[in-house]
Amino acid sequence: NQGYNEIKGIVSNHYNIQNLNTYTDYEFVVIGANNIGLGKPSDPIYVTTDEIKPGSFPKNVKANPLSSTTMVVQWDEPEVPLGQLTGYKVYYTTNPQSPLSTWQVQVVDNNKLTTIRDLKSHEVYTIRIETITSIGFGPLSEPINVKMQQKVHSQPNNLRAIEVEETSVKLVWDSPDSSNDDILSYELYWYDTFVNEQFHLRIKNSNQYTLNGLSPSTLYYVWLAARSQRGEGAPCPRIPVRTSRYDLAVRSTPKNLTAVAVSPFSVNVSWQKSDDDAMDDHKVVRYKLVVSP
Repeated sequence: NQGYNEIKGIVSNHYNIQNLNTYTDYEFVVIGANNIGLGKPSDPIYVTTDEIKPGSFPKNVKANPLSSTTMVVQWDEPEVPLGQLTGYKVYYTTNPQSPLSTWQVQVVDNNKLTTIRDLKSHEVYTIRIETITSIGFGPLSEPINVKMQQKVHSQPNNLRAIEVEETSVKLVWDSPDSSNDDILSYELYWYDTFVNEQFHLRIKNSNQYTLNGLSPSTLYYVWLAARSQRGEGAPCPRIPVRTSRYDLAVRSTPKNLTAVAVSPFSVNVSWQKSDDDAMDDHKVVRYKLVVSP
């Protein structure tokens, strides 16, 4: 019949059907068959497959301050809910490096908007959201930041490194959602994990910047915030960037090359290391000898 998938050739009185969709209603009918043809179908039965934990996190999370101590958070449901959503957990903190168990939590029913009060004025809060189903929690949303100060810009979006060299990195990003052509500049921050020091630079209003003067093969954390006449806005979440290693190809040349014939069929070739080979980064570990008739 139209709308049914048929499984033929079953010779027992049971069958396990695979590859069904999770948390989906199915109708089943069994029909006997012999060499003459098909019999009368059974009465239909209806079964809902089990749900599983959500397969994706809430998307399009946004937060805006209503006052210096109150913010509203809104989001869209996951693209792949995989079950009956019963609510959400909204996590927020001023210390995003701390364990999630130490973050403050607000449980929300099946709405996609909540108001959080009694926050600290002028502090930057990081927010993440997870879905709740009857069998557990889904993955956490990507972190977003909001600054508890009215009329400053929200965080820049989609910060990423597109060109990474030994001593520089080209950064690009999207303007804040709150942007209305009043951005004066951006505050760019980076943390050097080798020297354990944070740096800061004010850059012009643009959507890209090449950060120079970095160290090779070093892990940095980079973030930035938009500045307007009302002050510095919310910073975007930090992104990790590791600079490239220097090209360690040999730059020195062997010296004092000599060759002595020691028999009709052999020659003894010798040489000395270059004085430049004392540099650790370019030490020679083997040689290649090229012979031509």
